[in-house]
Amino acid sequence: MIAHHLGPEAGARLEFHPRPLRSALYHLPFSRDDPEAGRLKRTFDRGLANLRESGRYQEIIENALNAHSSSAAAAILEEKLVNWDEDPSSCG
Repeated sequence: MIAHHLGPEAGARLEFHPRPLRSALYHLPFSRDDPEAGRLKRTFDRGLANLRESGRYQEIIENALNAHSSSAAAAILEEKLVNWDEDPSSCG
């Protein structure tokens, strides 16, 4: 976005700070009132597991990191997206 709005020179002069200013966990919300919520969550979990097992998840992450990140941002995203705790009970 910076390169698009301010030009490639501005983007080249910027660096990412190694410590994030804000950290966020992402959730996929399902309504407790929706009788399909449990089935939808299981379907999502199976799909995510299939992406991870096939290697496609890693490929998606690497493509995104290569296309849109500095090395510092890539390290942060790698930690959050690739090395996250795979125990679904830890996410609530």
